[in-house]
Amino acid sequence: VFCPLRAAAGTRAASPRGHPRARRAAAAMGSACAGGAARAGELELRHSGGSGMSSNLSSPQFSDIDLVVAVTQRSVNATMLQYLHEIGQTAPEVIRCYVFESFGSSTILEIDHQTLVKNAHGSDPFNVKDGANQKDPDVMNLGNALFVGAFKAKGGLPKVPPSELPTIVALSLHSDSPVTFTLTSSEFQVVGLQYVGFGGAVATNRSQPEGPGAKPWYFQFDVDMAQVATNPGADVPPAVRRRIDDLVASVGPGAFGVQRLLLELETALLTATPVIPGISDKDKLKPLWQTMSTVFTGAYFDELKRQGNPVFNYTFTTTAPPSRSTLALRAIQHSTSPYWAGGQPTASSSSCLAYLCTTQSQPPNIVPFPWNWVSAEDTSQVAGVVSVRRSDFADWLEQEMSSASAGLCYDTSVRLTHHGENYHIHWGVTSAKNPEWFKVVEPPAAASGGGLVTLKMAFAHQASDSSSDSLSSSSIYMDFNTYVDGRITFQSTKIILWVRVQVEMGFHHHESFAHYNDLPIKSYYNKAHTVTYDLAVSQQGELKLSMTSNIDNDSCDWDFHAKGLFGLAGIENELQNGMYHFQARLNTTLDGMFTHYTTRLTSILNGYGQWVFPGADSFVMHNVGFSDTCDLVTQVTYADPGMKASLGIRGGDAGALDALRAAQTQEAPAASYDFR
Repeated sequence: VFCPLRAAAGTRAASPRGHPRARRAAAAMGSACAGGAARAGELELRHSGGSGMSSNLSSPQFSDIDLVVAVTQRSVNATMLQYLHEIGQTAPEVIRCYVFESFGSSTILEIDHQTLVKNAHGSDPFNVKDGANQKDPDVMNLGNALFVGAFKAKGGLPKVPPSELPTIVALSLHSDSPVTFTLTSSEFQVVGLQYVGFGGAVATNRSQPEGPGAKPWYFQFDVDMAQVATNPGADVPPAVRRRIDDLVASVGPGAFGVQRLLLELETALLTATPVIPGISDKDKLKPLWQTMSTVFTGAYFDELKRQGNPVFNYTFTTTAPPSRSTLALRAIQHSTSPYWAGGQPTASSSSCLAYLCTTQSQPPNIVPFPWNWVSAEDTSQVAGVVSVRRSDFADWLEQEMSSASAGLCYDTSVRLTHHGENYHIHWGVTSAKNPEWFKVVEPPAAASGGGLVTLKMAFAHQASDSSSDSLSSSSIYMDFNTYVDGRITFQSTKIILWVRVQVEMGFHHHESFAHYNDLPIKSYYNKAHTVTYDLAVSQQGELKLSMTSNIDNDSCDWDFHAKGLFGLAGIENELQNGMYHFQARLNTTLDGMFTHYTTRLTSILNGYGQWVFPGADSFVMHNVGFSDTCDLVTQVTYADPGMKASLGIRGGDAGALDALRAAQTQEAPAASYDFR
């Protein structure tokens, strides 16, 4: 006879412990995400259907880069022009005056403006006539006060038509070459005395030209952006340390904002020699050049280098809260990414300033990107892109899904015993002791429907047992197995999760020299779930997933047929009923488990485990998807509505700032570019 059955109810698996989030080495790609081929280390220029689609950070030469923020020269200049115009309204006036240490000395000292006027018996250097000589009382008084020169200036944009404004930042053709930074001012007056002969002096007093056709004074610097690689924990000279501390305190985490960029450029320019276009020592402006090079780019810049202060005493504050970010970025390197046309790098407004970001403490190496970050036709509406290395996103997805995925795994058990001529059968399912979960595969494999299979899961647990009666006249055999197979595909704007769960059962017995297969071993539960997540991104950089699902049921019909003498005598009836009802309960449990799994997974990925792009305090994000090689890419515009509107402005071809200011009061229309 067969004794009553006992089947243990399955429970959800606990989270796997000791699960590492390992950084995987780059490997060859088997296929392109949106169709076509991709190869490891591919260096030829890639052309693709949208901004960011050519990103291939998984190529080995970019192994130390986790994320790239690339913004176009056009957007940087448009935003910088808008920003400089705004701060020019409230920028502090910088006044510096200089005198000789003593008669006959060449040592120049700074002196307070009011003290200088007092020493010069009331003569103000800024009121002296241009070209006046020692016969002028003011020139005589200033000469007796050992006056060298003075200037007063305010940051911002010069008072010229917008179409005549310069390009503030000009990117170079090579990734590690300096960029040209043009420092402008809204007001600038410089005055000085040129001492000639014995007791002679000639005054120079000039102000920056204004109005149409004017030639304002620009200070151009070839700035090595690599010198401002950001690593807050690094040892740096005291002046630069204070400057970095000031950046952190006043700007906060806005590492990709135009405020931070302006301060970084001004930090780096202290190591460069400025050029003042149109003013030199070889023309009629020689006195102006001599005065400017003595008091401004000379004595004043020496002071800045010692103290690490901004040129025009800029200070910045922000009320925006620190933005969240899934990746804990620790170091940022700057690079130039030229625009490729006809297989050659070109100077273009679509060239990009690239922030190379890493989670390591050492800034990444500068390596050329053989693709365009932003397509030329997108530059009027897209400021740039944020691209995440495929393995970083896949590692994050593995970590977030590990616990829920492990819950799909069950251990089966079978124990067959006998006592005399009585058989005892026990079987059940419990949470897997050693579950599996979705794990990143490198290199990824091409998916049949397009895209790359980036994570896989495989679990199997088999249980079987047999027993013979005491007379060895009969024996029974049972198999009870579970299998889980899954894959995750990155494809265009989708994450496609496919999981198949199978449960096999089989029972056969032997009696009187005959063998009977009562329950052929088959998959009496065999269902494949396809869950498709469509990607979207909030303006704050939060990845949003909307889910659709489909179930393919390939389960075999229940096929237990009692046979032989056992069947004729009804000995297997209780076993047959028990196995049937157990399988039915198990099927219901597994169906519910799948529903719980997808609900839980969606809740995690849209909730506390949500992916968040960095830079939300500087950008508005939109149009997220996977590149051809499945880097995760989102397009960005600058966060301020006025800055978004200003994308239509080109350096040197600006359009009216009045219209630009008006645009600040309305929201610019969002760009709409699909990943294909």
